[in-house]
Amino acid sequence: MKRTVLLVLALMLIGLLGWAGGAQEGAKEIKLLHYGHTQPPFDGLIARNIDNFMADNPNIKVEYVTFADPDLQEKILTSVAGGEAPDSFTIAASRAAVFLEKDLCVTIDPAGFGKNTVEEVVNMWQSGALKAAGGFFKGEYYGIPHELSNYCAWLNKAHFTEAGLDPEKDAPKTWEQFAAVGKKLTIDEGGVRKRNGFGVNFKTPGFVMNVSYPLLYGKGVGLVNDTVSKGLLDQPGAVEAVSTFTGWILEDKIWDPGLVTDDREGFGNELLSIFLTGGAWYWGVMKSEYPDTYDKAKVFPYPRYKDGEDFGGIGYGYSTYVTKASENQKQAWMVADAIASTPDDFIAEGLFQPRIGYSEQVAKDNLPSWDVFGAELKHASPRPLTQYYEELIALYFKAVSEIVYEGKAVKAALDQANAKINAVLSQ
Repeated sequence: MKRTVLLVLALMLIGLLGWAGGAQEGAKEIKLLHYGHTQPPFDGLIARNIDNFMADNPNIKVEYVTFADPDLQEKILTSVAGGEAPDSFTIAASRAAVFLEKDLCVTIDPAGFGKNTVEEVVNMWQSGALKAAGGFFKGEYYGIPHELSNYCAWLNKAHFTEAGLDPEKDAPKTWEQFAAVGKKLTIDEGGVRKRNGFGVNFKTPGFVMNVSYPLLYGKGVGLVNDTVSKGLLDQPGAVEAVSTFTGWILEDKIWDPGLVTDDREGFGNELLSIFLTGGAWYWGVMKSEYPDTYDKAKVFPYPRYKDGEDFGGIGYGYSTYVTKASENQKQAWMVADAIASTPDDFIAEGLFQPRIGYSEQVAKDNLPSWDVFGAELKHASPRPLTQYYEELIALYFKAVSEIVYEGKAVKAALDQANAKINAVLSQ
């Protein structure tokens, strides 16, 4: 009996020692490094959220380091090459592809958010937000949104009234209506174009591509597929979408690229009546640079195809990623979650964080034309993440230019571009 009691006591002591060792191990200090871009006043909000996270998790110490936005990509690459990669970083979607292509980041760990599945994490944000902000890569989720913006359509109310149109009722809801309205807004005098009904910056591929995405997605295709492994310009929907775009110049004649090379500037100077590449920030541009146009402007939703998919203007933004080099990936995701945990604070400063639970009233009070921009964000067109992005859109732009300026058939131009896109993607 005595031996039995001693044995029980010994086992209890071993158990207590094991528990104490486990507790001590659980309390082991974890050090994390997070990189971001300098962006007052948001730096202070992020630092505060990180401080609050550390107060709730005293065994985790987070160092938050910021760099000028244009320098951030190179700083991360240099730190990775030197064996001192950050555990996590926040960067513009347009610059994220290089890290994802080089397999430097990990997919989302739901445990870092207290969830069981990636789908549950995705559902913590507004529908489509992770894709639009740059968190979706080749079929998997790698990042969570830090901020999100989008393009909407803009019109000049005075031009509408002069043309006998109601800027409220006659703002085009479909692409079919878009061309008809544009014709009424266009002004030619003596065979000379004086005002475009619509216009896009036709100097660089980026603007042409950004306006083309909603057309392509509206027809059920895109530039490339979700896994960025195959071009989609050889699909019938692409031919229809590009025919719409080039038709504005060639057939509808609502857009003469020679009149205005910068559509934002052209709208501000009233040389065109509708443009499609303005975010909420453009209100500030007009107020400072084109005050006479400011009160004439109205934001409205991107048109859609009558029987097409429901996609609006492009979404773009920043996302937070966790590096494969991190030895504490779950905790790094916990930090990413904490940074994005107070959306109303960011929105109050003018930056939209699309996390479910944000206050619509705060957004309305602080983000211009939020009734339109907020609704359209839920249908934003994403841009694919790939290190070959500039090459791909240059091929698209070349095809569109050949159709407009050389009279090349739409299908022939797109088939040729698609073949070249597939060649790039197969590298």
